Amino acid sequence: AINKLEEVMAQRQANEALKKGKVSRSDARRREKKIVELEKNLRMERQKYEERVMQIVKENEQLKLALAEEEKANEKLRMDLETFQHLEAAMNEQKKRERQDIHADQSRTSATNLMQQINENELRYDGAVSIRLTVKRRQQWQECFAVFSPAGLFFYLTQNDRQPFQTIQADNLCHARHVSAADVRCAGENQLPRIFQILYGTEENSSSRRSSMADLSSLSGSREEKLDKALWNRHDLVELTFHMPTNCDLCVKPLSNLLRPPPAFECRRCRMRFHRDHLGVETIPQCRQTVDAREMLIMAPSAETCEAWVQHLKRFLDYKHAQKTGTLLPRSGSSMKVSTKSANVPRSATLPNNSLISPVAL
Repeated sequence: AINKLEEVMAQRQANEALKKGKVSRSDARRREKKIVELEKNLRMERQKYEERVMQIVKENEQLKLALAEEEKANEKLRMDLETFQHLEAAMNEQKKRERQDIHADQSRTSATNLMQQINENELRYDGAVSIRLTVKRRQQWQECFAVFSPAGLFFYLTQNDRQPFQTIQADNLCHARHVSAADVRCAGENQLPRIFQILYGTEENSSSRRSSMADLSSLSGSREEKLDKALWNRHDLVELTFHMPTNCDLCVKPLSNLLRPPPAFECRRCRMRFHRDHLGVETIPQCRQTVDAREMLIMAPSAETCEAWVQHLKRFLDYKHAQKTGTLLPRSGSSMKVSTKSANVPRSATLPNNSLISPVAL
C-alpha cells in the first residue's frame, strides 16, 4: 500500500510538471515569427557590412592611386624648381659679370675722360707755404714758396729764387691728407686747419727709418707673420687709442676720447686711422704707401688754400694712376677680415712724430 501511494504521488507530480511546461500554439507561432524576423535583420545587417567593407577597400585603392599621382607631380615640381634655381644662379652670375664689365668700362671711360680733361698745365700749382723742419733737434716752421708741376714738388726760399732747396719727385709722391690734433700735437687751434701732410717715397735706404721701425716690426715674427698679408690690404696696422681730437677716416665719427678712447687702428705707412669695429665689416681703401716713405708737414696761409693744395695733389695722384693703368685710383679695397685682437698691445697715444724721417734741415 505504501509503494502504491508513492507511485501515485510521483505520477501526480509529473503531471503537474507537464502542465507547468506546456506552451500554447499562439505563443509558439509568435516566437517563430520573431525568430524569422531577427534572422532577416541579421542577413540585412551582414549584407550592409559587406557592402561597406567593399566601399572602404575601393576608396582606399583610389586614395593610393591619387597619392601616387601626387608624388609624381611633386617630383616634377621639385625637378622644375632645381632647374629654375640653377637657371637663376646662372643669370645672377651673368648679371654680376655684366655689372663688373660695365663698371670696368665706366672706370676706363672715366680715366680716359680724366686724362683728356686734364693737361699738364692744369696740374701746375704754386703758392707760399711753410714746411716743418727739424733744426738742432727743435721743430720749427720754415716759410718758403712751393711750386708743383708734373715733374715734382719744388720748395724755394723766395718766389724769385731759381734753385730749390728741396725737391720731391712727382713719381715718388704717394699720398696727401689733412691732419688732426693727434698728428700735430704742438699746433695751435688756428694752425691746425691750415696744415696738411704729404707722404712720398725715397730711393735711399735710411738706417734711421729702419731703426725707428725695428721696435714695431719685431712683433711681426709671432702672430702677424701667420696672417695673410693680402687681408691687410697692404696696410701695416698698429692698435692705438687716441686722446687728442681726431676722427675716423671711414665713418668720420670721433675716434678719440679724453678718458675712454675707443679701440682704433692706424697704418704705420699712410697714417690712415679707423675704428677697430670696421675690420671685417667695412671695405678699407688700399694702402698706397711704401715702406721707405717719408712724411712732410706743410702749412698753408689759410684753410681754403690748404684744401686747394690737398685736392690738387689728390687729383694729380688720380691722373698719374690713370696714365699708368688706364683706370681710376681705387677708393676702396677688399674687406680686411682679420682678427680684432692685434698682436701689439694698445698704446694710449699716437705714433711719435719722428717715426718717419723729417726733411733735411737747412
